[in-house]
Amino acid sequence: MARVSWVAMFAVIGMVACARERRPPPPAPQVYRPADTIPGDLDAVIRIDIGRIRARLGEQIMDSVRARMQLASDDPPGERLLYDALDRADTVWLAFRPGPDFAPTDNVVVLRGAFSDIRPRHYAGAAPWGPPVDLGGDWRRLDREAPKRSAPARVYFRSTDLVVVCSEAEIDSVERSIELQRGDPHVDPPDRGAVAVEVRLPTIANVTAGRVPRLAALLAQGRKLRGSADLDASGLDVEVEALFGVAADAEALADLTRDLLQRYQAGGPIARLLATRVKVSVSDATAVATLRLNDAELAVFSKLLGKSAEP
Repeated sequence: MARVSWVAMFAVIGMVACARERRPPPPAPQVYRPADTIPGDLDAVIRIDIGRIRARLGEQIMDSVRARMQLASDDPPGERLLYDALDRADTVWLAFRPGPDFAPTDNVVVLRGAFSDIRPRHYAGAAPWGPPVDLGGDWRRLDREAPKRSAPARVYFRSTDLVVVCSEAEIDSVERSIELQRGDPHVDPPDRGAVAVEVRLPTIANVTAGRVPRLAALLAQGRKLRGSADLDASGLDVEVEALFGVAADAEALADLTRDLLQRYQAGGPIARLLATRVKVSVSDATAVATLRLNDAELAVFSKLLGKSAEP
């Protein structure tokens, strides 16, 4: 009996020791705003209220949105996954690191909507998706084998209402934001309008340096560009702000913008329409451009935009 008691005591001690060494499981991800899943290393974010745009401009405008979301053009299965999710989304945040001609490279796409029938493993191709990993709190994660750089490499699902898709270079950053709850300050478009955007101005400077050196030099001195476009029953309102440290830089950008708009009046139909409607002003150290299209002009613009997306 004594020998049994000693064995039992050592067994209890062993279990206690093991319990002390065993770390508690990480907490389930808590995301209060979809945009908070965006990592801090991406320089441009566009938020699109797809439900609102569909209701106002019709389904044909989505062809233009899809054509401009060329995140997986060399990866048909990844492209289909994004497009199918886009069709089920009411709001989308596209965060990316601009490459040549402002085309997205490394990217994160956040979609809010109804995705109960989206199954990533149905989009296999040459780089199949692995099994889902349960993260708790109704979050799941799936990883993909060796996709191309800008193609979807990891996808997170929160229940059926939120999807986060990221390219390979952004896996660690998104994991830090979602799973480790250590999100860094990130580019965050204003929460207004049907479309909103925020971009770090030095990034735009790098993209435009080879084409418009004078514009690039001005933008390199700035902090960020942010803007929104709003739809109502009477038409479209757009406001874009370029924030600088000193008023002189904002004045210089406003003057250059007016010169460029004058040149665009000799361009294509979209350029001519926009160039004649944009107004430029300066407030403190911020250059502001506004655009107003009435209902008839908006219908023309939507039609031209749809045609520009055709192959």
